Amino acid sequence: MELVYLWVEKYKNIRNQGFNFSPRFECKYDENSKELTINENKEYVSIFPDNINVTAIVGENGSGKSSILELLPYGGKMLEANKLTFLFFKKDDKYILLKPSAKEIKINKDFGGKIKEEDIEKFDFSNNNTIKRISFDTDFTRENFTDKDLISFIRNITKYGKDFKEDYLDDNNKNFSILRYKILINQLIYGQINKLKDFDVFIPKYIKVSKNNAGNILETELKKIKNIENDFIEKIKKSEDIYIYFLIYVLIRYKLIDKIKQNNIEVEELENIINISSSKHSDYEKIKNNLLKIKSILNSLKYNKKIYLDECDNDMKLIFWETIQELISIDFYDENDICFSDLSYGERGFYIHFLFLLFLDENHSESNEKENTFFLIDEPDTTFHPNWQKKYINQLLSIYKNYKKNIHLIITSHSPFILSDLPKENIIFLEKGKQVYPFEDNQQTFGANIHTLLSHGFFMKDGLMGEFAKEKIDLAIKYLNQKILTEDELNYCENIIPIIGEPIIKRELQRMLDSKRLSEIELIKKQIAELQQELDKKENKK
Repeated sequence: MELVYLWVEKYKNIRNQGFNFSPRFECKYDENSKELTINENKEYVSIFPDNINVTAIVGENGSGKSSILELLPYGGKMLEANKLTFLFFKKDDKYILLKPSAKEIKINKDFGGKIKEEDIEKFDFSNNNTIKRISFDTDFTRENFTDKDLISFIRNITKYGKDFKEDYLDDNNKNFSILRYKILINQLIYGQINKLKDFDVFIPKYIKVSKNNAGNILETELKKIKNIENDFIEKIKKSEDIYIYFLIYVLIRYKLIDKIKQNNIEVEELENIINISSSKHSDYEKIKNNLLKIKSILNSLKYNKKIYLDECDNDMKLIFWETIQELISIDFYDENDICFSDLSYGERGFYIHFLFLLFLDENHSESNEKENTFFLIDEPDTTFHPNWQKKYINQLLSIYKNYKKNIHLIITSHSPFILSDLPKENIIFLEKGKQVYPFEDNQQTFGANIHTLLSHGFFMKDGLMGEFAKEKIDLAIKYLNQKILTEDELNYCENIIPIIGEPIIKRELQRMLDSKRLSEIELIKKQIAELQQELDKKENKK
């Protein structure tokens, strides 16, 4: 299934505009006749895997890219009153038209009988089994990001797999915790460990586990609780027993700490409290059912030493549970002893981006639902090095080529490298809220050079040179076009021309400068000749 066409009467900076998302069709809506004309491109042959369509949306800032993505998931909920917006989809040999029920749209006769109409204002993308929308954004560093935002993000991108319980958060406005972020990334890395062997950014080989801060963390949590005696806290800290720390932390987290006898911190007593107690949280039951395994792992771990991942058994996954990770620190290392946390911001961004996509691939594609999925990926290349931008589409397709469902990837981008991996028919070019077609019939984006893509695809009409350099070079050209240059102007040109990187401009300006120098020499020679003539006249009068 794929999105074919979007029409928007009015939304933000978009006015009376249609957008073609599928290279298989060309659609056009006539506002006056209220007719949607659909022409099928029967000669189109896709270069992508059979279950995948890719659409990129490009344009200047403010051209409408984000506005389009906003409209896709929310449909009628985002619309202004009485303004027409409709979405047209292809599903196998059938078609779906989402539109306001009160609005009539005529369809050209070739397609009229094949189309099923749905009310866009009632259509729920998040729950509907026909179309599922997933908005993807890994920016966890923005201001005021909260733990609840993170949990909400995980729940929005997939209904399957790991369960991050928001009930654990007492304060809805709690600031985002980098600790919780690291916990999540560790879970994703370990969960996708077998899929990362060909991922050249970072291939984890071993982990190191530290319990250095566990006592302080537990002390902080205990001091928040009324009626907990200081002597009890000191006893626990002095035990330095990570398993005891864990048992007490579980009792704190699931609000069972009042059942503890502060004069008795024996392991058996703490385990008994957990075993006979119950909680509404599903994670509590998982902990209770795995206490013996957790005890064995925590007591046998080689702390602060290399633990090779290919030697870990299946039970090792338990230490990545959130409750355990909040007491211990886990760091991944590659074969060169480089820690994941020490990677650059851009490297981690690229890696985490695909970690989430791998997670979705594993959990979402194996679900029992039959929906077709749309991934809306907003400017994934923002923090990526150009070399990673070149790899992005290929890496994306390698993940989803075996996806068990049909998928339409819709990506906004500022990267010419991403455009060079897509035919122009798979790209929506935006300019001031309208779809435009900057490439002529005999021109293509697929495999095109970067200069062409930047000038055409990103509407860089004033050239591809930085404005600062352009101003400096323009000033040199201005000086060199003068008949006579001052000494300062000559010096300026002599300093600027050698550092120009564009060879044609550099060569031409050097030629102009040499010409000016020759002109000066000729002028001096002329002056010398005139003075010589004057001297000869005076000598002849003697």
